[in-house]
Amino acid sequence: MDALTSMSTCAGYKGMLMAADSIAKFMPLIGSAVGMVKPATVFVIGTGVSGLRAIATAKGLGASVYSADIRPEANTEAKSLGAKIVETGIPVEIAVSADGKHANALSEEWLSVLRKNIAEAVKNADIVFCSALILGKTAPVILTEEMVQTMKPGSCIVDISIDQGGNCAITPSGKTEVKHGIIINGIKNIPGMIPTSSTWLFANNVFNLAKYIMSDGKIVLDMNDEIVSSILVTHDGKVTPNFA
Repeated sequence: MDALTSMSTCAGYKGMLMAADSIAKFMPLIGSAVGMVKPATVFVIGTGVSGLRAIATAKGLGASVYSADIRPEANTEAKSLGAKIVETGIPVEIAVSADGKHANALSEEWLSVLRKNIAEAVKNADIVFCSALILGKTAPVILTEEMVQTMKPGSCIVDISIDQGGNCAITPSGKTEVKHGIIINGIKNIPGMIPTSSTWLFANNVFNLAKYIMSDGKIVLDMNDEIVSSILVTHDGKVTPNFA
């Protein structure tokens, strides 16, 4: 697990807890003397590390969980955690990078297709958790203001992609606001809200990475090593291909 993965885990966990605390209803199915209370409905957009942790947290809290990702592999992982998959309608050759590792940036035409296919899930959700990112690029705007307006009053959007611009067009940067009756959380640096766990994870990952790339007390960069080549931003005065 690298440092970014560790921080993403923290963001997914804490972000879902913040969402659960924001809505004015139970997360799990509740039986009472006057009848059954339905569980909250959670829709997770983007099921990388953060999204998967958010799904697991929401399921643990007893919510009914749906998710969407343009990558088939990510959908498989989300399904294994109990999420019901919302199909995006994006062909795999458009959605996934040539090496199969990352999501591609979508054109506005394909973003429109995506929005159309997830619109009903957004409308029905009590919580929409936004965690869709594109490697090295600004986060794609997936939720338009018009889509937010279709949600039930009192519902919540937690947009943890706000550090890269946000997946929702009207997410307030660095704070929480109510817009169109919807609670929209754009708090930044969520891992900083759980410093004990996030610091431990980050410090251990950085230590292990440093140990991995060092030999005889010196940094040795093997450009044929997948880990080294994937994390190196610049080398010999040039931006590496992964970040160009």
